[in-house]
Amino acid sequence: MILRLGVFFASTPSNGENVISIGSVTNTITPSVALEGKFTVDDESNSTFAYLPARETLPIEISGLPLYALDFNTSNPADGCSPLPANTSNLTGQIILIRRGTCTFVSKIENVQQLGAKHVIFYNNESPLTQPLTVTGVFASMVTAEQGAQWISDLSEGKTIKLYLSDTPNKSIISSLNNITGGTMSTFSSWSPTYGLNIKPEVSAPGGNILSTYPIDLGSYAILSGTSMATPYISGILALYMEAHGSNVTLNSSILSTTAKPLPFNDGTQTYPYLAPVIQQGGGLVDAYAVVHYTTKISPGVLQLNDTAHFNEITSFTISNEGSTDVFYTFEHVRFPGLISR
Repeated sequence: MILRLGVFFASTPSNGENVISIGSVTNTITPSVALEGKFTVDDESNSTFAYLPARETLPIEISGLPLYALDFNTSNPADGCSPLPANTSNLTGQIILIRRGTCTFVSKIENVQQLGAKHVIFYNNESPLTQPLTVTGVFASMVTAEQGAQWISDLSEGKTIKLYLSDTPNKSIISSLNNITGGTMSTFSSWSPTYGLNIKPEVSAPGGNILSTYPIDLGSYAILSGTSMATPYISGILALYMEAHGSNVTLNSSILSTTAKPLPFNDGTQTYPYLAPVIQQGGGLVDAYAVVHYTTKISPGVLQLNDTAHFNEITSFTISNEGSTDVFYTFEHVRFPGLISR
């Protein structure tokens, strides 16, 4: 059972007074910890390639199995989606190269499995790269669109490509652009207000799809998501701030929130032409340089009306220029779409 509690949230320590709460922003690139394999073209020169094995699949040993393409058209979105022609040769002992797209990974695998295939490599058709699903008895993996296109080109010229995989492969980091949710608030990041109608988080930091160190026994590196990724980012900024201003200074939330960059709203599928609400992002994406070099101080960093029995009908804030030159300030109110003017 899923229990939805709405936006009012009070179960985390960061909701306490004088505690800085951090939201999560999704990485603009999607890194992946890939495995390394080797291949030859016409039995000449070993070259390496990176691949992502199917989910919950351990690496296997493959020694010189030939690559076989169902279609030399790299723009065919339905590659492998239909049962293969009756005159298709038996696919046992070959690695089947199939373009991602249109139907599910499992549907494509089942169609080639009917003719004895036990190894399938998908080449990507969109960003980001992902781990495919598979079925029992078939080892499946995915490579980049560029790698797939190179192999298709060689195979279409009649060349023979053989693959070599190790059950203890080297690892590498590959990445692809995240054009869907990158640079916007992570969908898992908590919204406010709290039960006391306080605004949380105060600021947000990169926390979705982050390449992070990990216990050595578990691989040394991993791709992790969560405010547990975003919060250490703020800790690093605090260290920079203390280095610049002295170890006895305090980095309060108003400096973080008022120097941050407000982000557009994204619902997990697309980005909209208006800002995400303050109760989701706080001041926005933290700007480390602006924090360390700030000269304008705004206090408090957020105006909380506390629309309860303790409603603050009149509130005020102070702007201080702590730099060495004169500054001219302008004020602007950005209205959230759909709100009724009063």
